[in-house]
Amino acid sequence: MNLFFVILIRPKFKGVKSIVEHEKVHTRQVLKWWILQPILYNLSKKWRLKFELEAYKVSVKHGKSVDSAAWALANAYGLDITKEEAKELLECT
Repeated sequence: MNLFFVILIRPKFKGVKSIVEHEKVHTRQVLKWWILQPILYNLSKKWRLKFELEAYKVSVKHGKSVDSAAWALANAYGLDITKEEAKELLECT
């Protein structure tokens, strides 16, 4: 979880590079968008997808499987997309 500039990671995931890097992306998003980032994230599925897709692409570069990232995008964020749609988005550059 990322609370603006504070990254909170469960102890069992401490040191998992893909998670740390994912949350760092969210920190950079807040730095870029400031107060708009949490507003857009929470009010718009389009923006939530944009922000999470950017973070999950970095997670995949750091060892998270595309299938796992696609499952999370399809099931954990209320984005109304399928795992297959999420996988396609993750595999696009």
